Amino acid sequence: MIRFRLRNKALRARVIADHLAKLGQTRCLVYSCGNAARELRRVGLDVVEVGAAGALIAQRELDCEEMLLTHPGLFNATSGHLSPALMARLADVFRQWLPPKILGSSEPVWCPCGSGETLVALAASLGFRRLRAIISADIPAINFGMTPLAGVIAANVPVFDWRDISADIDRRRGWLVDTGFAE
Repeated sequence: MIRFRLRNKALRARVIADHLAKLGQTRCLVYSCGNAARELRRVGLDVVEVGAAGALIAQRELDCEEMLLTHPGLFNATSGHLSPALMARLADVFRQWLPPKILGSSEPVWCPCGSGETLVALAASLGFRRLRAIISADIPAINFGMTPLAGVIAANVPVFDWRDISADIDRRRGWLVDTGFAE
């Protein structure tokens, strides 16, 4: 297994900040285990964070419509909730960061999957057929739950639980996308 680091949350934060700058905005809403919110703040955005580390704690996850109704005027920067246009921009940015060898390879690409956003963006460059999703109910950053992209991922990508593959991940063939999910 060949590992490579993809700072997906930092790269997506820059895409979101650029988008909001074009709109003359700096405020956004994010449901986060902490990683996405931290990176959004690093790029200078005013973040309303819902989650264990945020100012707000939810009793349950809200769907896209509920987020808009309960937080009018705020851009929804929650992972897995970006528009297709922003996902396309994110895919372009990811493509620039992919090692050239991975683009020319036919080997599988294993990627931690929380919202499914990183996987869908990578699929734009690599195709769904090469991707393998890694999830875990034990790790909040890759707890594949009620994300809007769950159906897309489940229908197109084999899904593996980290507990079942972690012991032998280095013996598997392909590439491992290190998104820092254990940070």
